[in-house]
Amino acid sequence: MVEKTNDQKKLLEIAINAYYLEVRILAVGKLWDEKMLTQFAAFSPYEKIREVAIRKIDYEQIFEQIALSTPYEDSKCYAIQQISNRIILDQIALNQNETTQVRIAALSRIKDRKLFEKITKNEPDWQLRKTAYTLLGNKEKALEVTVQNDPDDFTRRNTIKEISDLKLLEWIVEKDKSDSVCLAAVEKIDHQPLLEKIAVNHNLIPVIRAKAIEKITNPQLLDQIIKLENDHTVIKAVIDNKFVHPETLVKIIFNETLDDIPYTALAKLTDRNHLEESSSCIKKLVCAI
Repeated sequence: MVEKTNDQKKLLEIAINAYYLEVRILAVGKLWDEKMLTQFAAFSPYEKIREVAIRKIDYEQIFEQIALSTPYEDSKCYAIQQISNRIILDQIALNQNETTQVRIAALSRIKDRKLFEKITKNEPDWQLRKTAYTLLGNKEKALEVTVQNDPDDFTRRNTIKEISDLKLLEWIVEKDKSDSVCLAAVEKIDHQPLLEKIAVNHNLIPVIRAKAIEKITNPQLLDQIIKLENDHTVIKAVIDNKFVHPETLVKIIFNETLDDIPYTALAKLTDRNHLEESSSCIKKLVCAI
């Protein structure tokens, strides 16, 4: 029946009352009355009907009405993309009662650095601050806001891949509540002084310290860690470090409080690559005893 008629009253009746949603959608697709389409685009409880209706609208004024009146995020965001009225865009972007995505859609239509700077300083919604920094071209600050606020561990780990700021990476290691995110930050760090600082920070969990120890190139520091350490995870990281000195391994072997860890140190100490140097170290230790 829908295919055979262009009668707007009949189509409207079908669009409102038809039992099947597909039939309603077909009827809306044949409507051309702007007022009818506006009502469906703004207030239909069915997303597909809203989508069909809003795509048949051509007038910016109607999009402005929809953007300000519809309770549906999809219709509001679509309408915002068709608007150039700065007053309305500002009204939506700065309205904290709107959803984050709606506000971002409006903000992205605006070109005003002063407004963006204001949002970075005063806006409580971190995603709006991130968008404002992005629009200002400040990628580092956008990354910082994301990694400090995004609740998703996966997103924060991916964000870390783009971060080069050592202070921010250190903040992540010390403050982030996810072990996997902290490990990703340590993995990104190559700065030896910072890695050494993390390695000896007993406020951090052993697995984080161990990750830093894996990347340390200072054998003297590795030896100092052994003197003050009794955590197996940390000690194993020292043993596995390719820069560890054989004398340090010998100290681990003769430490009776470490259970089975000395066997791991012994296995590395007797490796052919260390054999000659290791033999000398063991002799010195035995003579000292």
